[in-house]
Amino acid sequence: MSNSNFPIKYALLVAALMQILPLTADAAKADKDDDDSKICDDCPDYSGWSGWVEGGVASQNKDDYHFGRYTGYEKSGGTLVADGDVRYRGKDGRYADIKAVDLGVNSRDLVVGGGKQGSYGVAAEYDQIPNYRKQLPAADLKTERDRTGVKFSMVSGKEWEVTGHYRHETKDGTRDVGTTFGFNYPSTTPGVSLQAAVIAAPVHYQTDDFGLEVNYKGAKLQAQVAYAGSLFKDGQTSISSAASAANPGLIADAPDNQSHQISGLLGYQLSDITRVGAKLALGQMTQNQSFLAAAATGDTGISAANPLPASSLNGKVNTTLASVDINSRPSNRLRLDASYTYSDRDNTTPVNTYGTVNVNGVNVDVQNRPYSFTQKMLRTKLGYKVSSDTDVSAGFDYDDMSRTYQQVQETKDKTLWGKVKLRPTDMVETTFKYSYAQRDASSYDAAMNQNSPFPESVNPLMKAFELADRNREKVGLDLSVTPTEKLSLSLGIDY
Repeated sequence: MSNSNFPIKYALLVAALMQILPLTADAAKADKDDDDSKICDDCPDYSGWSGWVEGGVASQNKDDYHFGRYTGYEKSGGTLVADGDVRYRGKDGRYADIKAVDLGVNSRDLVVGGGKQGSYGVAAEYDQIPNYRKQLPAADLKTERDRTGVKFSMVSGKEWEVTGHYRHETKDGTRDVGTTFGFNYPSTTPGVSLQAAVIAAPVHYQTDDFGLEVNYKGAKLQAQVAYAGSLFKDGQTSISSAASAANPGLIADAPDNQSHQISGLLGYQLSDITRVGAKLALGQMTQNQSFLAAAATGDTGISAANPLPASSLNGKVNTTLASVDINSRPSNRLRLDASYTYSDRDNTTPVNTYGTVNVNGVNVDVQNRPYSFTQKMLRTKLGYKVSSDTDVSAGFDYDDMSRTYQQVQETKDKTLWGKVKLRPTDMVETTFKYSYAQRDASSYDAAMNQNSPFPESVNPLMKAFELADRNREKVGLDLSVTPTEKLSLSLGIDY
């Protein structure tokens, strides 16, 4: 495949390329007698229309999925070329921006916005991105994402600002899915075995994101209250096993779900040397897509005598994040920082038993295991500037984690650390680091495994060593050398 470009991204240019350089409808204004309105005599006048637009035709001599995977240049033939960046600036603060990229291909992007500086602004966007994976004998694996959105901002007073956004995104096409159909139930259908298959599955996704923020910016107090939401809908509720005729049936596709969050931020300047900040965020994620019927999935292990335990997952996760931090500079040399964070993920999804499997002669119930955790983390730091070339800092971190459906229910990590930063010359910076960490873990329970119901006796290497009791000392050296403005060398060593 041969390509020539203008710029590099374009294929062989076979038609005249039009350049419409600055659209200066108001260029003559520079000679008018209104210079008194300028801030200064030497300041340039950017008012009026300006920008550029280009158009043309490109040609590609060969099909190539790799070349056009995310650009849209996957097919041979001619393509229109259209780009532009035009803007307007008024002397009263009004403005407009129009930006277009690759309008002739499937990776196009168009943004149109305007408003009045310091008062309001609004912008609309259309964005398209393809993903051409590969060509299969029976199907082409490709998806196309189309996204439209609008956002706005409004300054209602000197200290208040309101912003919001809405974005609608669709994704359609075909993707490959690796899955299995059929299972061996000796008591019902002897001889039916598990069959793996990679099939082409249709994609029909729809996502809506939206949010609203109210900001206050005072001399000492800054605050924000915000809401963010996201809705996902899958138009393809199931995937057919037509490519696996030995064990026909359906498998479920990605379920519909949604999430919502409200949050608040607060910052307050207690004094000239001390500032306090706080954050609170409450969220909820839900998923209640109906399960596929057993007859549709071809699952012979589910029957009237042995039905599914529920019609849907009825999944719900509540999240809480709260934090407070304080920063103080008692002197030009001394710095004090401290923060406390509380994070909670409460998964209230009901626990159900969806079947029984035999592992090494032992029947094991297959259940969903909704994972939850609570984290309490404290961080403190002290820094002191010994001289213009030497900084010393030290701190203590405490991290308490409580978990459900994990082999270890609780861990407590304590870390004491110190750091010395030296700048012997303008070109050299050296940092020496030391830390001592200790983890205390609760008793180990191999059966409380969130990821698998199978006992760890099947493979001892499955044990969660990352949650074990631990003492660790760590020393390190970072060295940075900048011999010239264009060259920088760095070296890091940790033991």
